[in-house]
Amino acid sequence: MKKSNEIINWPKTQTFTVTDVWELNSHIEKEITCRVNFNKQKENLKIIEFGSKTGGKGRPEKLYAYLPISSIMIQKAKSQKINLADGIETKYLNIA
Repeated sequence: MKKSNEIINWPKTQTFTVTDVWELNSHIEKEITCRVNFNKQKENLKIIEFGSKTGGKGRPEKLYAYLPISSIMIQKAKSQKINLADGIETKYLNIA
């Protein structure tokens, strides 16, 4: 398998979706390059699944966040009616 040396641009927002990452990296020919790098960041606990957006038809879109997360982020998400991922407050709050 050929390795790609493409540089992935990451969103500057606190929370983001896989689609956001892909849109920032439209210069990369294959979406799989973004997805592989995305999964590596999850495995290394650089980013975590934060929750999902509610509303609309179909499967809710997952939201991701950079670690560490703060209680302010959690409060903001709750006020925006975002479904938080299981254990987000106990596992990842203020973990660097």
